[in-house]
Amino acid sequence: KEAKVNVTVAARPITVTAASTTKKVETADPTFSASVTAGTLADGQTIEYTVTREAGEEVGKYAIIPAAVIKSGETDVTANYAITYKNGELEIIDAVLKDIKIDTPASVLSYIEDQTLDLTGLVVKAKYDNSDEWVVINPTVTPAAGYKFTADDAAAGTKTVEVTFGDKKVTFDVTVAAKV
Repeated sequence: KEAKVNVTVAARPITVTAASTTKKVETADPTFSASVTAGTLADGQTIEYTVTREAGEEVGKYAIIPAAVIKSGETDVTANYAITYKNGELEIIDAVLKDIKIDTPASVLSYIEDQTLDLTGLVVKAKYDNSDEWVVINPTVTPAAGYKFTADDAAAGTKTVEVTFGDKKVTFDVTVAAKV
């Protein structure tokens, strides 16, 4: 005798939660992360997270939004899961700026007249009253990137480049050789 049986396979429930974090106003976003906080993946399956955040740079709280793709080898098996997503929170805080420093100098510090200032590689960090240090995303640099050292402005010799963020300043020197 033959019997027909209908089987319903329920999607495997998991919860993916974005981690909450903070940053200072006018600094780069930290690296966002997410994890499975309830349920488990089936054996041999992996999860890839994509984490974005709500737009905004003012002091306040912004959603950190997780997404996930689950794979078995190269095959996307996300549809086999009932995923509950829980947002994290990015809090942008204002703190008292105590100092700035050049964490990594520009990669080019020696020039010949008629070359332009290249700030590639320059990393400036800000230190705040709570001892946190954050990478500055838009410091003011004088002279600005692309400035051309010319003989007309007596460019040969040591030139000082000033970096400003908030009310703090730091300088570094570049050497300009006369064009032969």
